[in-house]
Amino acid sequence: MPKKLKILFIAIISLIYVGIILFLPTFNLKTTKMISKQTDKFIFYYEKQDEKAVLDMAEILEKKYETINSATKFSSTKKQKYMSILI
Repeated sequence: MPKKLKILFIAIISLIYVGIILFLPTFNLKTTKMISKQTDKFIFYYEKQDEKAVLDMAEILEKKYETINSATKFSSTKKQKYMSILI
């Protein structure tokens, strides 16, 4: 029984390590090639090839900001950060 317990323990520790390794990149999504654009309510981070899409998204979000906030009952005193991840 101790051998099975040891194997189970190693498997659990391995899964925890894999989870940590997969989660770490979420702390640093902004790359060195990214550009930032600030509007009145938002901050966008994007790469050069995504500029047109981000500008369209920024325009739409600025127009719909109040509608979205009232529909979701969300209010914020600081700018919201958006990361452009377009494929």
